[in-house]
Amino acid sequence: MTSLGLALAVTAAASGLGLGSAAQADETDSGPWAGVVQSGGEFRIRVGADRAPEGDTVVRVRPKDGDTAVAEVGGFGAWRCMPDAESSCASVQNESAPFVLADMGMYDLDVVLNKGREDEQERAEAGSSFVYALNPRFGSLESSSPVLSYERRGGKASGTLLAEHPRTHEVKPLADAPVQLVVQSDRGTHATERLTTDGAGRFAALFQYNGYEANPSLQALFNPESGSYARAPQRTLGLQVRATPAQLTVRQPAGGIVGRYGSKVPVKGALTWTASDGTVRPLPGVSVRLSNEGCAQEQCGLSQGPSDAAGAFDLPYPVERDGSARVEVPPASNNGWFTGNLSTRLSVDATHTTLFSPLKVSADQNRTITVGGQLAVQQGAAPAGAKATVEVQLSADGKTGWKTVKTFTTPFGTTFSQQVKHAAAEDGHYVRLRYAGAADIGPAAPVVRLTRKTTQIVRDNLAPEGIPAGTRITASGVLQAKSGTAWLPVAGQKVRVYFKADAPGSAWTYQGAATTAANGSFSTKVTARSDGAWQIRYLDATAPYYVAIGREDHVDVV
Repeated sequence: MTSLGLALAVTAAASGLGLGSAAQADETDSGPWAGVVQSGGEFRIRVGADRAPEGDTVVRVRPKDGDTAVAEVGGFGAWRCMPDAESSCASVQNESAPFVLADMGMYDLDVVLNKGREDEQERAEAGSSFVYALNPRFGSLESSSPVLSYERRGGKASGTLLAEHPRTHEVKPLADAPVQLVVQSDRGTHATERLTTDGAGRFAALFQYNGYEANPSLQALFNPESGSYARAPQRTLGLQVRATPAQLTVRQPAGGIVGRYGSKVPVKGALTWTASDGTVRPLPGVSVRLSNEGCAQEQCGLSQGPSDAAGAFDLPYPVERDGSARVEVPPASNNGWFTGNLSTRLSVDATHTTLFSPLKVSADQNRTITVGGQLAVQQGAAPAGAKATVEVQLSADGKTGWKTVKTFTTPFGTTFSQQVKHAAAEDGHYVRLRYAGAADIGPAAPVVRLTRKTTQIVRDNLAPEGIPAGTRITASGVLQAKSGTAWLPVAGQKVRVYFKADAPGSAWTYQGAATTAANGSFSTKVTARSDGAWQIRYLDATAPYYVAIGREDHVDVV
C-alpha cells in the first residue's frame, strides 16, 4: 500500500443488516463496513462483514455530506474469511475492481446489501470518509505574525492544500479536506480545532502562545478521517521571537535577608513589562526562582512559582547560612521573550548560627587526637543552660564518607577538651567537629587535616645469630616517612632497641639507642645474653612524625 493507503476501521451498525435473511441474522452481528484502499494510483473499495451476505452487494460513492451518489461500485468477488484467535472465519472481506471518479475530493460510502431483492437494505456512511486524490501536499503555510512578542503572542495561520487528480494528474486545490493546525514549542504541542479546506483548498485558524515557550513553530497536518498516512503530508513554519522589555523588582526585604537560623523570610516583588506605547504593565504567569549562590547544585534551588495576575510573587527563603541569594526569571521561563533586569542578588545574614571558637585540633605521635575550644553562637545567644551534642568525625578526602568516632555533649560558650585515638590507616585523614544544629540555632562543621606523617622501620635486623652468651651483636635498619606515595629517609631521629627473653614471664627491656643518619639508616651494638626476641622502635617521634614499631627478630644464644 502506498503513502495514500488508508487503514480503515470497522464502524458499528445495526445488527443483522442484510446478512442473509433478517430471520437468520444473529442479533450480535455488526453491520457491514466499507473503506477505500489505494495502490499504484488505483482506488478499490474493500467491504467487510461478520458473515457473507446472500445477495448482491454494491457501494454507492457520495460526495461528503452530499445527498446524491456519483458512482456505484459493484462486482465484488468471493468473500474471504478473516480468522482471529478464536475462529477461522471471524469475519469476511471483499474487494472491488479499480474505480474512477470524475472529481477529486472527499467522499462517503453507502453499502447496499441484497440489491434488487425485497429485503434490500442500505447502510449510509458505512465507513469513514475517504480522499479521492493523489499526493496531497501543502502549497503554503503563513502566519499573520511571523515575529512574535509578548505584546503579540498569537495571530492567524493560513495555508493551502493541493493534490493530484488520480485520472488527469492535474495539480489542483483539494477542497473540503480535513486539516489540523498544531501549535508547537519545546514545551510540547497543542492542536487547534479540526479545519476544513474551502473550494480553493484554503484553511485558516487563530493561534496563541503563553509568552515564554522556546522555539515556537506552526505545523499543518493533512489528517483525513479515514485513517493516517504512512507519511502524513505536513508543513512546518518556524516563528521568531522579539524580546520585550521587562523588569523584576524585589520590594521586600529592602536591604537584604536577615533572619534567625531556621526561620523563613518572605521575598516579595513584582514582574512588569513595557508595551510599545511605553505603558508599564503587570507580567503574570511567569515563573520566578529563588536560589542560593555558591552552593552544591542539589541545594541551590529553594522555591519557585509563577507571578500572579498582578505580576506579584511571594517566595519563602529558608535562612540556613550567611551568603547570597538570587531572585530571577530562570532561562527556561524566558527563552528570549524578555530582556532587561530579570535577576537580582540579595545578601543573606543568618543570625543564631554557631562556630567553634577558639578551636584547636592536634594529634600526638601516638595517634591521639585532641580537640578543644568552645561552641559559640553568633549574633545572639543560646537559651541559658542549653547544651549541644558534638560529633568528632573522620574522612579520607574531607568531603565525603564522614565517620563519627566520638560524640560528646557541651554547654554553649563553655570550653571543652576531648581525645580520641585514630588508626594508622587514618593517617592524613581530615577531622571535623560537627554540631548538626537545632530548630533555631544553626550548625557548624569546621574541617582540619591531620598533618603528621606515617613512619616505618625497614630492613631492621639483629646479627649475627647462634653466638655465645655475652657476645655483642649489631642492631640496624632504616627509618622512613611516607610522603604522598613515596617513602623518604628520616634523619636525626632516635630509635630504641628492646629485648624480651624466651623465659616465661619475661618483659621487654631497653637495651640501647641509635640516631638515624642522613639516609635514614642506623646501627648500634647490643649484648646478647640469652635466647629471645629483639625489636627496634621509633618511640621518640618528633613533629611531624608518628611512632613506628619494627618487627620481632629472634636470636638464639649457644
